[in-house]
Parts: sequence; structure tokens; C-alpha cells
Amino acid sequence: KHHLIEDAFKAMCSEILGIRNIYEVEIHTGDIFYGRKEFEKLNFDRKKEFFREVLQLLAKFNVPMILGLVYKDSIILASELEKKASAIYAFFSALDSFLLQQEEYGIIIADELENDIKDINELLDKKNLFGKKGGIKLSFLQRRIYFEKLNRFEEYDFEPVIPLKYRFESQIYAVVDNIHYVSSKFSVFNQLSDIVLFLFNISLEFQESKNLLEEKRILFEAIQEDFVYFMGKTNSTIS
Repeated sequence: KHHLIEDAFKAMCSEILGIRNIYEVEIHTGDIFYGRKEFEKLNFDRKKEFFREVLQLLAKFNVPMILGLVYKDSIILASELEKKASAIYAFFSALDSFLLQQEEYGIIIADELENDIKDINELLDKKNLFGKKGGIKLSFLQRRIYFEKLNRFEEYDFEPVIPLKYRFESQIYAVVDNIHYVSSKFSVFNQLSDIVLFLFNISLEFQESKNLLEEKRILFEAIQEDFVYFMGKTNSTIS
């Protein structure tokens, strides 16, 4: 069914957005919403139609959203590293549980960020979680946590990024191989993930923020019914 979804998405981009080749023009949700680059002249009705069609397509094919969520203003987690690590832990745990329930195996395909890690010792050194300017290297953090969850037999002695309450339950059992990093420019499903996450973010802002950007409020009100239907139909998981 993956090829069917890809073909439908390409046709959708062509007919609604006017993008004939999605491998030459990456479908960035922020560019669509804010009217940047190739989408500068795209009107509101076209944006609304596109987002609604995406949600309904994913609902029909029963493609769920699986999300690890940590609030930025959480008082339990003190540092930015703990917050991002907790969200990644939650995502891996929810994904593994979903696959075990389906009695399936899966792989993780992610958007490429930093360069590949040279060896395992580099991965285990916590200092490498931070860049030269002190910012967290996100794909490094993803791979570090993924390794922690695969280290079932304790081949390496290292301290987890954040303490784990249950050592064996926290391990990954249904996700195989390593994380596969690809350019989102050539990945339809990375682009679809970007769309759903953008809309989910707006839904959170819609529920919780009194200072929601007017354009976001108008858009979410226009697609709210489709978004709720997608979340319910696919049994999407937020951990």
C-alpha cells in the first residue's frame, strides 16, 4: 500500500499545489502554510484542501501517527537535553508497543541531520551530544538512545542519557536494524510526517494558547473535523 499512498500524494501535490515533481520541490509544510518559495501565491482554500486531503488519505490507509510528547515547560525535566531525550524515549517505546501489538517488525527512517558517527566509542561519549556552540545534536541523540535500547546484553558499560525506571521493559524488541537516515527531499513519508506533525502542533496551540496566531486558528478550525477523524480512525498514539 505504500506505493499507492506515494502515487496519491504525488497526484495531490500536482493537482492542488501545482508541483509536478516533488523530487525537485520538497513539500515543506511551513512553506505551504506561510506562503514561502513555490507556494507564495497559494491561496487559503488550496492550503485547506491539501491538508484535508492528506489527513483523509492517511486515515483511509490506516496510517497512524505515533508520537513521543514532552511539554517544553515541564518542571519535572530540568534541562533541554532531558526533555528531548524523554520525547525520543517515549516515541521508541510507543512504536515498539505498536509493532508488538500488530505482531509485526519495523524499521525507522528519519530525516538526515548531522554526519554519520565514526565508531561506537564516539556514540557513547556524552560530550558528543552537544555541538560546538552548545546546542544538542538531535540525530546524535536519537542514535544514542536507540543504541541504549538495543543494548540488551550489556556489551558496553555506559550511563543512559536519562535514568530508566524499568531496564528490560525499556528495550526495543520489534524494531530491527539501525536508524536509516535519508534526505526528506526524496522521502514521501518523511514529508507526510512533517505535515501531520505540523498540524498536530497547531492542534496543541489551538487548545492551550490564548495568543494563537490568527492564521493558524483559521486553518485549524477549517480542518479540525478531518484531523479528529484521522486521529480516531488510525488509533494514533501519543506517549
